Amino acid sequence: MIPFELAIMDFPDVVGSSRVLVFGPEPLVRPTPAQRHCPGAASTPSLRRDAVYFAVLEELCLPWQTRGQSARLPTSAEVTERLQRRGLSVSRRAVDHHVDYLFDRLGLPSVVQGGGRGRRREALVSTAIRMNLVGSNRRAASGPAA
Repeated sequence: MIPFELAIMDFPDVVGSSRVLVFGPEPLVRPTPAQRHCPGAASTPSLRRDAVYFAVLEELCLPWQTRGQSARLPTSAEVTERLQRRGLSVSRRAVDHHVDYLFDRLGLPSVVQGGGRGRRREALVSTAIRMNLVGSNRRAASGPAA
């Protein structure tokens, strides 16, 4: 049994890339209170729900929240279009910047093995959903996002 879903491991003595992001399967049993708390573990980051970067995160997470992890994540152009329909003036380049900002803010490693921007977005969305940073009730409040 793997006792975690997501772990970020730091190796301070290693030169170069010293952070590894490890994904495990969802635990089949609920952890005990003693297992839930890990001394030294980072707390859930505080994100401003009224910020543009949070709107970007919501749009990125929406496909996995509604259709599961087999759904394709939206491109920067698609996120830009959806945000513009929500009344936010944002460019593709700004969306990419917000993704990079969120990646840093959540403490994810700067390099994700096995892929480029798509793998980074998958890691970001998976982390945000697992940390309950985005809610599935946003869709009802903002209307359809085709």
